Amino acid sequence: HVKLKKFDPEPDSDDELAANQAGIQGAELQGGSAVIYNGIEIQCLDKRSVLPFVSPQQEKTLEYDLARAISEVVREKKPIVGLMTDLEIAGGQMNPMMMQQGRGPTPAWHFFEAIQKDFEVRTLPLSTDAIDSEISTLIVAHPQNITEAAEYAIDQYIMGGGKVIALLDPDYTIPQRSGNPMMMGGGDNSSTFNKLLGAWGITMTNQVVADRKYMWTGGRRREPKMIFLTEEGMNSDDVTTNNLKTILLGHAGAFSGSPAPGLTKTPLLQSSDQSQMVAAGFSPDNPDAVLTGFAPDGKRHDIAIRLQGKFKTAFPDGKPKPETEDEDEGEDEDE
Repeated sequence: HVKLKKFDPEPDSDDELAANQAGIQGAELQGGSAVIYNGIEIQCLDKRSVLPFVSPQQEKTLEYDLARAISEVVREKKPIVGLMTDLEIAGGQMNPMMMQQGRGPTPAWHFFEAIQKDFEVRTLPLSTDAIDSEISTLIVAHPQNITEAAEYAIDQYIMGGGKVIALLDPDYTIPQRSGNPMMMGGGDNSSTFNKLLGAWGITMTNQVVADRKYMWTGGRRREPKMIFLTEEGMNSDDVTTNNLKTILLGHAGAFSGSPAPGLTKTPLLQSSDQSQMVAAGFSPDNPDAVLTGFAPDGKRHDIAIRLQGKFKTAFPDGKPKPETEDEDEGEDEDE
């Protein structure tokens, strides 16, 4: 059901005007001898989507870009993304204390505003016991206080074919939670999946990656726990990462272990072999403390991975009992 029309815009022609109006960018050849148009406009009824210029560097992602553009113009409604978190990613509400301090509500995070352009976003608490099958992808962000019931809900969602993006963190350091700054490096700022990771054959410790090759430097300060990752540390064959140039990662964790039978693991982001795992937390009085006696373990640690395949449940005994039920049973036994 796709009709392909090819145009070769001549200067000052209707085709050139149409290309410009559609947002297709012309590129001058070396020396300015001619302008070439190598863009694509996808149209269905009154909906349009444009790839302004297709370059050879985009070859690996072209199929994905075309599929996404076609999806944009043919779908009747936006796909639904679930966001499970306690963080104020969607923005915070105004409260009396903030008003007294002359502060406004916490703004939404940039990535939340970005995904809202293409998706309907539904927020879920970390205590949810069910995930709607209408949700095409579930994002779980820093699930520090996740309940066993919520992990079971994620387990069943994945077993039903759902996709999950899990942002787990051994040392969450962004000073924003419920409107109150977190003390960086103080207390337990870690988050993980207590049941699910083990069932998948994956481990994440509460340590962070320190990297001598990719460490961030500012003036005299050197911070190996702040990793300025370049293309060399990214999977150039994966659509998720192959167009990225640099990423700044603060106190990143690492995944290890062999995936459970039926699953395959694809590394997306990796440290260099000049790295090691170190204790979480900041060293503000001595920023070079980590470099003292630094001993790289020679491994490229997996900072971000993809797991895919046939998942087996992490709850072979079925749905966990609510905590209140366990407490009631204990009271009955005492009586």
